[in-house]
Amino acid sequence: MTDNRRYGEDDIRKIFERAGSTEGSRQRTDISSEGLTLAELQVIAEEVGLSAARIAEAAATLNLPSARERRNLLGKPVSISQTVLLARLPTDYEWELLLAELRSTFGVLGRDQSKGNTRE
Repeated sequence: MTDNRRYGEDDIRKIFERAGSTEGSRQRTDISSEGLTLAELQVIAEEVGLSAARIAEAAATLNLPSARERRNLLGKPVSISQTVLLARLPTDYEWELLLAELRSTFGVLGRDQSKGNTRE
C-alpha cells in the first residue's frame, strides 16, 4: 500500500489501536494539521516494535464501509453484521466450516448459494 494519503489524529489513533498498540504510554504528540503519511506511521510503528505490514493492514480498514446499523423490532435486536477483510478467497473447506459455525451459532439451517465467485 503506497499512497500519499495523510492521516489525521483520529485516524492515527484508530490505526495504532487496530494494529495492537494499546500497550504502553498514552502520551500525545503534536501532529501537524496535515497529519502523517502511511510511510511516516510505519516508521513510528517499527520504532515501537510493530510490523509495518500490520500498520498498512490497519490503515486499509479505515477505507472499509462502516458497519450497518443494528435493526431492532419492539426494542429487541433482529440483525447483526460484521465485515472482515480476507487476504484471499476462502477455500471450499473453509467456507463449509464457516457455514457450519454460523448454523450452529444461530440454530438455523439456512441455504447455501453460489454464483460465480460470490457465495451466499
